[in-house]
Amino acid sequence: MASTAVHRRRLRRVPTALVVIGAVAALAAAITGAAVPLPALGFVSPGHWVYSTILRAAVHVDGATGSIDASVPVNAAADSQVVQGESSGYVVDSGKVTVFGKSDLNVDGTIAAPAGEVPLAIEGEGGPYLVYRHSGKVTRLGDQPVAIPVGGPLTDPVLTADGTMWLLRKDNGRVCELLPGASTVSTCPAQAPAGHQGALSLLSGKPNYVDTTQGTLYSLGENGFGPAIGLGGPTGPHLKAADTDVSGRLALLDPDTHTLRLVDPNAPSAAPVVVHLPEKGEFDGPTAGGSIVAVVDRSTNTVLTYDGQGKERDHEVMPKEAGKPRLTKGDDNRVYVEGDKGTHVMVVGDDGAVDDVPLDHAPDRPSTQDPGKKLGVPEKPDVPVETPDPPDRDVRSQEPPPTHEQHAPPATERHEPPPSHEPPVVSASPPGAPGGVSATAGSASATVRWSGASANGAAVTGYHVTWRSSVGGGSRDVDGGSRSVTVSGLRNGVRYTFSVTAQNDAGRGAAASASVTPVGAASAPQVSALYDGEEGTALVSWKQPALGGGTLVHYTIDATGMAQRTSTGTSMLYTDLPHNGQAVTFTVRAMTSSGGKTVTGAAGSYTWPGDHGSATNITITRGPKNCPDHPDEPTCAQMHVVMTGFAPNTRYAITPHSSNDGYDAGDDHETTDSSGSVTFDTFQYYGVGDEVWVTARYDGNTIESNHMTWTAS
Repeated sequence: MASTAVHRRRLRRVPTALVVIGAVAALAAAITGAAVPLPALGFVSPGHWVYSTILRAAVHVDGATGSIDASVPVNAAADSQVVQGESSGYVVDSGKVTVFGKSDLNVDGTIAAPAGEVPLAIEGEGGPYLVYRHSGKVTRLGDQPVAIPVGGPLTDPVLTADGTMWLLRKDNGRVCELLPGASTVSTCPAQAPAGHQGALSLLSGKPNYVDTTQGTLYSLGENGFGPAIGLGGPTGPHLKAADTDVSGRLALLDPDTHTLRLVDPNAPSAAPVVVHLPEKGEFDGPTAGGSIVAVVDRSTNTVLTYDGQGKERDHEVMPKEAGKPRLTKGDDNRVYVEGDKGTHVMVVGDDGAVDDVPLDHAPDRPSTQDPGKKLGVPEKPDVPVETPDPPDRDVRSQEPPPTHEQHAPPATERHEPPPSHEPPVVSASPPGAPGGVSATAGSASATVRWSGASANGAAVTGYHVTWRSSVGGGSRDVDGGSRSVTVSGLRNGVRYTFSVTAQNDAGRGAAASASVTPVGAASAPQVSALYDGEEGTALVSWKQPALGGGTLVHYTIDATGMAQRTSTGTSMLYTDLPHNGQAVTFTVRAMTSSGGKTVTGAAGSYTWPGDHGSATNITITRGPKNCPDHPDEPTCAQMHVVMTGFAPNTRYAITPHSSNDGYDAGDDHETTDSSGSVTFDTFQYYGVGDEVWVTARYDGNTIESNHMTWTAS
């Protein structure tokens, strides 16, 4: 079935527009007598580049037609990968990367690979990228390849549409961002639980973390993980997630249970769609492309495809090749399954149909077969076309009819000047990306620095600085001699991404970016203290202040005449305060961290007033008749006590006294409010004619109330 489909695709007709373009190019060549290079890039449809060991070339497969439409001769190993950027292609071999132009299909040179392992190739905005997962390195290919150390081994990253790469460290569970154009990892906003395994996936184009240990899904953003969503079904260390969704569903391959689960994150309460795979299969994948997800059963060398509802769309046996097949995704969003030895590639169509494309024939569209030869106009197309039959004559052999204007000497008699030995004048192009872009946080501000961009034939006239965040953005232009700018009016605690581009007369160049979170010192905490005058203790407490965008490290607490203390909580108990009536001031500051620096916050304080003997007052009167301890005494009532002018928020010991020497009711303890006052009813008494009063003790001092004679009512 596969061979029939491919044969059918090869007989598809070239669009008339392409035929007209080819005819015009040929006619122009005939009239001018010059060979007109055919722009290969304009003829290469979206698809996928692979390496053919049969042709010893990188070949481009048009996924829509299942045909080979371009090739570039390159000597490389059989298992080499081919990845493409905006203007260049790259054949990734062990130890080296061969670069070729997509417009002229010529080899431009080679670059050394940063690691000896086989990388994961990722195409997309700002790329392509080669991810060396075991070595913990990411190489961004392009005009100026950059090797970026990550610091540890990685799982498979994901690349968003804006060119941000999200990375998951296998060794410590940190989830980090690599911004477009950045030469270092920008920030790591999320941390997976210790001991948990996981993967990254794009759902509706946004990054998510799949916790395969816990069986949960978390969205990712500037502030780390979002709410957890259950995935349903078993978990385990072998659970694999597709890097993108299939029709909005997360595809999970569980090789232990031989199932493919399709989870809808927008309906977490709904049961996932479960696809039962062959029980004895050994599976690779899943890889999603558009509305189709594909897996490979290595035990039978079969490609299986399913739609977002779990319906099987096709199953095709691959031609047998030694080694492990490679599932990739082309720039047309189709899934391609490459054979390990470079003789076949299986193309998964938009409808899930699988077709085999043998990599054993020359391009169906013209391309160079010599790395040093420009692509020329073909003598005739290799595919059938629908166009009126041209005259059976060689256009180049025809002489134009004579006219009255043909009096000039023939072109062959013109005297051309001798060839110049001066180098050709290269027209200016937009500048390169600025180097070393960094951003340093300030309080509600950030300073962005960079090194000069390459001029590329015209002086750099200015730099354009933009910034974006979840709360908005802005831009600023500076002259070509500037190497820094300070942006104020930012919001502390919000992450900003700054991008710098250079400008010359030819236009604006590529951007380089850096991110930072502005921070300021924490504000002053609101401090209070609960003082126990009798015991000489104080419980100092405070509320967490605004942290100015930093992360709390600890609080420092100072008390008059005592050593400084620290705490990560919001209270501190002092048990050794002086009993001499001396005022004590408690001072609390929040210490925060940002960018590896510790910032001291503003001070909040509270002073316990000390000796209040001259300002205090206690008044007692007969209170309510509430004597549960003496129900048979008709003259019993409680004492009503009013205390004013005392230290605020302070605990006092209250003792009743009587002219009856045998009276002993023990102590009561009361705490004043913020104004230093407290009113309460306590001490049941029934001795008519006795004199009664109370005292309050604090910090070694005693305050005595008025004396009153107890009456019957």
